[in-house]
Amino acid sequence: MRGVNEGKKQRTRARIAAAAVRLFTEHGFENVTVARIAAAAEVSNKTVYNYFPTKAHLVFDEHETAFESLVAAIRDRAPGRSALTAVCRVRAEHHPARVLDRVVEDSDSLRNHQLAMAARYEHALADVLAEQTGAPAGSAEPFVAAVALIGALRAGWETAGLDDALDLLEHGFAGYAVRSPAPSAADSGAPDGTKGGTRLSDRWSRSARSDANIHNPSPRSASTGG
Repeated sequence: MRGVNEGKKQRTRARIAAAAVRLFTEHGFENVTVARIAAAAEVSNKTVYNYFPTKAHLVFDEHETAFESLVAAIRDRAPGRSALTAVCRVRAEHHPARVLDRVVEDSDSLRNHQLAMAARYEHALADVLAEQTGAPAGSAEPFVAAVALIGALRAGWETAGLDDALDLLEHGFAGYAVRSPAPSAADSGAPDGTKGGTRLSDRWSRSARSDANIHNPSPRSASTGG
């Protein structure tokens, strides 16, 4: 019986979410009320709020789940695993739909909600990292790491450059975006495919990072993750 009830709840949730996506896409976020979503999904307003605490949660529900999974994956990771490996795992398991990207871009309230949501999980993850590394209260290092890890996960959803972002986190920022000298008259500039005059692939060969490296990080990368 419990399985039947859970299945019914999942179908109701999916029906509400589908109605919201359709209405937001057609009319914009601000122009759609919860009552209109409830009517389209053939449920009550109260039922919508039972599944989604606010209207914005209808847009970012999958993102919230992924962020929660990231914090849990880092908190519960096995000894010897770096925090960075959790980003790869969560990214493989969670793929928030991008059908509402334009809706978010066109809504100030949704963009503000998106930033607040990311900040909330950055602080939650920073607390986990501080506890695991023994960092003193208020230390910058766990917070910087948390912002970078959350940012890497977001990059996997919002851009096509996650591999480069993971390379950057794995190797550090010291060699990133080093400004090149002004080109001489004989040199018109850096060739295509370069960043700061140096090919990213020349500095950090992606071929050197295999699945074995991701799942069995070096002692250096493991130590940085706690």
